[in-house]
Amino acid sequence: MVIKDNSFGSRAFDIVNTVVLTIVGVSCFLPILHLFAVSLSNQSAVGGGLVSLWPVRPTAASYVKLLEDTAFFRAGSISIARTVIGTIVNLSLIVLLAYPLAQSPKKLKYRNVLMTYVIITMYFSAGLIPLYMVVRATGLLNSFWSLILPRAVPVWSVIILMNFFRSQPESLEEAALIDGATPLQILYRIAIPIARPAIATLTLFAMLSHWNNWFDGLIYLNSPRLYPLQTYLYGQIAGADTRTLLEQRASDIALFFSQETLRAAQIFVATIPIIIVYPLLQKHFVKGIVIGSVKG
Repeated sequence: MVIKDNSFGSRAFDIVNTVVLTIVGVSCFLPILHLFAVSLSNQSAVGGGLVSLWPVRPTAASYVKLLEDTAFFRAGSISIARTVIGTIVNLSLIVLLAYPLAQSPKKLKYRNVLMTYVIITMYFSAGLIPLYMVVRATGLLNSFWSLILPRAVPVWSVIILMNFFRSQPESLEEAALIDGATPLQILYRIAIPIARPAIATLTLFAMLSHWNNWFDGLIYLNSPRLYPLQTYLYGQIAGADTRTLLEQRASDIALFFSQETLRAAQIFVATIPIIIVYPLLQKHFVKGIVIGSVKG
């Protein structure tokens, strides 16, 4: 039974905490609302700086034009495939590495050496150029797998899941061994079901990482037809910013603002999948992080 603290300090903390989190939540929501308003506004209103949080002279022209943008949907399909396959690869390798490392040195010989090897990669990195050379030497350059395999084993996620496994009672494993279960059976029938909160949290981390990443596509892919959605959007936005309005011809200015509403529609649509998925996994988020971080 949880005893609630009704002291003045506790109540004051709750009030301040609620106010601060409300401000943070609103500050995160307002840019999305502004983006949506721009995507639905008339291009002249956008050009005149009249749009804030509500569409001005609403029109769905940007979304109609977006439906005709085959490159956008091709990039979106690549991002979906990358997120699904990449998340499966991440979780499979995280589980297969975290579970052995969660065992005591008595059960896993050289466990401490392996753990040191894993931890070192968190603090020391060869850098971007050696990583690019490895990707090129392994034949992954300009391929779909260059977006997945270089990020296949996120060490931070391995540590979170390893600590979650270590928090599980050893008596469960001992009882399973007495009943004749193999280590793989213990992993898939006992350890993984108990670790669902942590796995749900790491699933969210992996999905966000793959969906939001744009830099990998920029450096590993030579063909724009292979770009994931975020790299495609980066190209659209960066391309629009290469010249200022003062350097453009008058006939280009109207096109610029027409594209501005289209880009807003593209960015807003690109945020929808994560907005849908996040609430489904959010209930596991806090429990997965807390339990996975308390045991050393």
